[in-house]
Amino acid sequence: MLFLQQSGSEHDGDGAAADAASSCLSGLVHGFFEPPDEPESANRKENSSDDGGNNSDDDARLMEEAVRDLLNPFNKPDHQFRLHLFSQVVKASEALAWLRPSGSGYRRGVMARLRDLGYVAGICKSRWDGSGGLTAGNYEYIDIVIGSTEKERYIVDLDFAAQFEIARATAEYEKLVSLLPRVMVCRAEETKQVVRIMAGAARRSLKSKNLSIPPWRKSRYMLAKWLGPYRRTIKPLPSSAGVAVAGGGKVSCRTIGFKTAPVATVRFD
Repeated sequence: MLFLQQSGSEHDGDGAAADAASSCLSGLVHGFFEPPDEPESANRKENSSDDGGNNSDDDARLMEEAVRDLLNPFNKPDHQFRLHLFSQVVKASEALAWLRPSGSGYRRGVMARLRDLGYVAGICKSRWDGSGGLTAGNYEYIDIVIGSTEKERYIVDLDFAAQFEIARATAEYEKLVSLLPRVMVCRAEETKQVVRIMAGAARRSLKSKNLSIPPWRKSRYMLAKWLGPYRRTIKPLPSSAGVAVAGGGKVSCRTIGFKTAPVATVRFD
């Protein structure tokens, strides 16, 4: 009989903890982006260009350029590693396409395949409580750790663009969403800035349609998904019994904590 043991460890995240999310935003993109989750009274003096005009067009172009730059692997010093990792993630996700794309089993299957390839991959399960206007929630994504420190990590999301879809979006916002990849591989700081830009753009889009901003579309909520406190596990299956995976085999699981997981060495010719 196959027994799957829970393995994991707690982590504070990358500066977007629910009780301290606002403090992590001061070093992010400024200027034309709206501050996160400001009270409506603080926005009364906004420039009317949010609903159109040259300023709005300029802002839209700046946001598009920023998103393209942040997600473009070719302008990063580690672009070879990123491209290789992205290729392996896509191959693994395509091999498991028969699973529900938004399901935990799908993510865990991709994570297990990446570990088989030598990557120190894990499932990160973020969870935050509701406080100070922040709605409680949870999210799950994959990360890849390089080296011996947990700070050197890449965030892998298999359905990234879908997280930013909103109702009755403006053409400006829809264009921004179209720039987002379905499969995203980024460092934490880049993810933080992209999420920050998209949350501000969503606010602009909703307000231009006279729609209220849902709690789950606010900056702190969106940031907490990928950058809040999380529990990391390498458990390949969410169930407690042996379950066949793609290829016909069964997966066993070792109880390995985050800090004792083997370090992968990925070489490129």
